[in-house]
Amino acid sequence: MKILFMGDSIAQGWNGSSVAPDTLETIIAAKTGNTVINAGIGGTQVSAGSQSFDAEVKQYNFNQYDAVIVLYGTNDFGHQEETIDDFKNGYQKGIDKIKKDNPNIRLMLLTPIRDWGLGNGDMNWKNNKGISQNMISDTIVSLAQSNGAEVYDWRKNPVVTKQSQVAQDGIHPLNSTYELMGAALAQWVGGSPDNGSSDALSKMADYKYIYFGFDPKNEDASHPYAATPALCGSNDGIKYDLIAEFPQLDGLRDGSMVKYNDTYWITGTLGIYSTTDFTSFKSYDTSCFKKDGYTNVWAPEFFIDMNGSWHLSYCAQDNSDKLWHTFVDDFDPATGTVSNAWKKVDSSTGLDPHFFIAGGKYYLFIDGYWLYSSDSYLGPFTEVKTNIQHPGLDWKQAADGSWQTVGNDWYEASATIIDGDKIFLYMDHIDHSIPGVTSSGYMVVQTASTSNLASWTGQQKVQSSINMRHGSFLLQDKQTTGTTVDELRLTMLGDDPFGLKGNVTNNTTKTVIAINSLYKLCKRLLDVDSDGVTIDTKIDNQGLDRVLRNFVIHVFDQIKEDVNDLVNLFNKNELWDFKTWEPIKLLVIKRPTELRLNSKEENGSDGYLMIINANWKAIEDKVNELFAIVNQFHFKKGE
Repeated sequence: MKILFMGDSIAQGWNGSSVAPDTLETIIAAKTGNTVINAGIGGTQVSAGSQSFDAEVKQYNFNQYDAVIVLYGTNDFGHQEETIDDFKNGYQKGIDKIKKDNPNIRLMLLTPIRDWGLGNGDMNWKNNKGISQNMISDTIVSLAQSNGAEVYDWRKNPVVTKQSQVAQDGIHPLNSTYELMGAALAQWVGGSPDNGSSDALSKMADYKYIYFGFDPKNEDASHPYAATPALCGSNDGIKYDLIAEFPQLDGLRDGSMVKYNDTYWITGTLGIYSTTDFTSFKSYDTSCFKKDGYTNVWAPEFFIDMNGSWHLSYCAQDNSDKLWHTFVDDFDPATGTVSNAWKKVDSSTGLDPHFFIAGGKYYLFIDGYWLYSSDSYLGPFTEVKTNIQHPGLDWKQAADGSWQTVGNDWYEASATIIDGDKIFLYMDHIDHSIPGVTSSGYMVVQTASTSNLASWTGQQKVQSSINMRHGSFLLQDKQTTGTTVDELRLTMLGDDPFGLKGNVTNNTTKTVIAINSLYKLCKRLLDVDSDGVTIDTKIDNQGLDRVLRNFVIHVFDQIKEDVNDLVNLFNKNELWDFKTWEPIKLLVIKRPTELRLNSKEENGSDGYLMIINANWKAIEDKVNELFAIVNQFHFKKGE
């Protein structure tokens, strides 16, 4: 990656008397393997002067760079020549020029480090233009959000915390401070072999369960909330391997990740991002989490309701009653916009709300282990009695069978994965193991059947090379990623009505594997690229209801579309049977709209069961017809 580093004397590397031997760009380059070019100029501002940011960007063609790092603001505060509007407008003009040259550039903005030379380092002290250091940093964060840029806010990682870390002028970092700053920025920029973000997508394909959360490896009494966002994978739900870390996500805690088409949406306390490659991330406005009368908004999560609509849930503290309440916003995954914010949920108060759906009901975990259910995600919710032990203060059973509390441990941050009839429950066990860090601890997991959420197994510690903490979990259909077949054999639906969901899920998985196998063969024959197809087979219901009916209709519609896309590809390239030399006919199936597992209707027409099996037979025949055509070219099995 080729990076241009723009900014003032701190980007230049000035240590108060000379240029430091190791400047920020040389440290980033050494630690990440990227090419980083220093374009820092001492004394420059964003708008004022002939070498300002909005003037300097005109000297470069940003189409020649993969990324740009921007570090201005110290002189804009210290020279006292610009208003905050001058600063904002000049910064935006510079960004506009960069994005005009290269709309796909990775845009990375830095807030300035604390200036100890003016106002005694008080971040809220205002100069004669009415600008404070916090106002400048807040403006940069806001510009990053509105322009889809990444931002590194030094206020969250205060490397420069006292005057001994800067030169006597109170502004410029010492050589040792540059080394600390460069190391932090190198992690943020990424690209080093051990960062792993560049091939995170390919690594994810090796796992069935995907975790996105954070590792508090840098936390201590001075930095109790230090966090490194991380991605891990597992095939048993217990042992997780580290896939990649993402320091560029600005210390995001309590991560929640979901997938929409080819986009991964990420949120947490407090940020919203999207990515398609886990290398570049787009940030979004988080003003939706602000409301008069409420503070301490924590742990937002994505969830999808029974109608397929997307939402954000979170908790916030009411300043009037000092209690934590659960709220839900509507979320559009196509645009990243939030609407109908702060809908209050009728539920018990507490931290870290987590929604999931099972058996046609909404379930809500609060404070880690308290479980509630409702027919609506807005409630009212009633408690579900479970056997989950509440060592919220380390419970122990006395001789008379009663439970008593000892110690001061607790549990928080529940998250679940549902895999068929099995549900995994993950929680953070807070044991205060790090001196001075009240919320330090580790993650545990237990399981239950979705048909019996009252009975859970005992807890065990999650195994990983990192300390996995509050996060979210995705279930992947691992079979669709790497398996290749040369024939499709589907299972017909039997007389058991409750076998419908399993029949549709299993046959759909087999069909997706077959379709993707055909695309691999087409790539060799026709030199066409395809990302293949995926069909979501996750469904949270237990009975023969409207949810299952709509799921079956959707699956058959999607299979029909995907198979006929292949048929059209074959026909377009005259990839036909050598014997008949005729175009392939499109797949024709019937939409099963009635959910009554009868073989015949009273009028003698085909019933639901016959329609289902006729569709499977038609799909099997059409896919195998395509396999027969490509097999004319004598591929070896598995090629």
